[in-house]
This record gives sequence, C-alpha cells and structure tokens, in this order.
Amino acid sequence: MTSMSSSQARPEMALTLSPLSIHHGPRPLVQEVSLSVPPARLVTLVGQSGSGKSLTASALAGTHLPGLRYSGGEVRSGGEVQSGGGVRLAHVLQNPRTAFNALMTMEAHALETLATLGVRGATAQSRVDEALTQVGLALEVKPLYPFELSGGMLQRMMIAIALLRKASFVIADEPTSDLDPRAQHRILTLLSELVHHHRLGVLLITHDLGVVAAFADEVHVMADGRLVESTTPELLFERPQSAAARDLLSAHRALYGEEGFHAGA
Repeated sequence: MTSMSSSQARPEMALTLSPLSIHHGPRPLVQEVSLSVPPARLVTLVGQSGSGKSLTASALAGTHLPGLRYSGGEVRSGGEVQSGGGVRLAHVLQNPRTAFNALMTMEAHALETLATLGVRGATAQSRVDEALTQVGLALEVKPLYPFELSGGMLQRMMIAIALLRKASFVIADEPTSDLDPRAQHRILTLLSELVHHHRLGVLLITHDLGVVAAFADEVHVMADGRLVESTTPELLFERPQSAAARDLLSAHRALYGEEGFHAGA
C-alpha cells in the first residue's frame, strides 16, 4: 500500500478505525483494514461493488450487522475509544427517504434532533432556521413531509440535521447515486463547503472517480476486502500503484474519456 502525505491532518483528533476484519462464516469480507478520517478533510473510499467499502464504513460508525463475525475494528476519536455513540457522527444515505419518518414534517424531525440535545423553544426554532439556510433550503420546507420533497432536498435535510447535532464527522455512503447530475454536484459541493467552513471530517463512499477528482482530499482504494492503495487524487490519476486502481481508471476512461474526470460525469 502506498504511503500518504497528510500535512494538514490532525491524527490526534481524527476518527480512526484500527485493523478490522469481518467474516461471513469462513469467508473473509474485510481483511485487516485501518482507516482514518481527519477533521476538515473529505476522504473518499472507492472500489468495485462487493469490495467491502460499506461494511468498513458501517463498522467505523459502530454498526455491526447480524450474521457476521467482527474482529479488531476499535474506533477512536481524540485518542479515546468510542462506543455507544460517543462520537458525534452523522450519516448521509443513498436513499434519504429511508431516514425520515413519513408521518413527521421536516420541522418535527429537526426539533426532535435538538430535543435530544436539550435544546427547545425559541432557541431550537432559531437553530433550525439557521441550519436550513446553511444547506440552501427555504424555510418553507419546515411544514412539509418527506414525500413532498425531492431526493436532493432530502439529502440537504439530512445534512442540516447533521449540523443540528453538531456532528464532527459525516459518513456519506453513495449519497448521490439516485440524483440527477445537477443535484449530485450541488450536494457534493455543499459537503465540500461544510468540510472547510465547519471543519467536518467526511468519509465519502463512491464508485465515481469523477467525484474523487473534483472533491476528495484523500482517496483509499479497496479490493477483495483489503485496502490496497491510499494516496491523493492527483497521484492516483497520474501514478496508480494497485491493479484495482488501474482497473477503476480504465473503466472510467472507457465511459467518459480523458475529459470525464469531473463530478457527475
């Protein structure tokens, strides 16, 4: 695995995953994967379907799926072991509709989030308005139900809720796969802006190397449950070290050509 220079990283504050292995019966799904998400960085995890990306990300979030055997995978933040949701971490999902209660308005979801933090009343209302504005949603969405919003608007609402929770880290698992190219670019641009303005650490799982080229600070490549390359986007495109990275680049160029390395390509 190639080494990565990360002069801007702050390891003492990063969300880190110690060597993780996951098995389904005797079959290894993830093998000795370590990962770090520093604050104020957008880290991408790429690989073919079935390479172990989502399993690794779910373990980083503290989620263990039934029927699988986990070993290692200790999660730390700020030097302390995290368990039981100790770190403020939010998710942005591929299908945002699954994250919302169909019987609750956007305002109700937001106020419920703040209530768990002990924030209520006028202060909560003000915080909701501020978060909606930050993610580019009009305040008119507050009385609306999930079915009344587009997929892109729901993605923005998920990000607004992450801000309300004062999340330090966000895991975004293929968040734009169900969106049209214009909405994809808007959501990814928003995440990138929040990384820099709010010092969020973001782990973005994607199969789109155009997204990596446009938005990533760091990129990790997975293949067959292993982390096979960790580098910068520039070095990945110029001098890929792993067969998996070369295969991904070849497939992308076959679809989009040399000019296809942009978000939403």
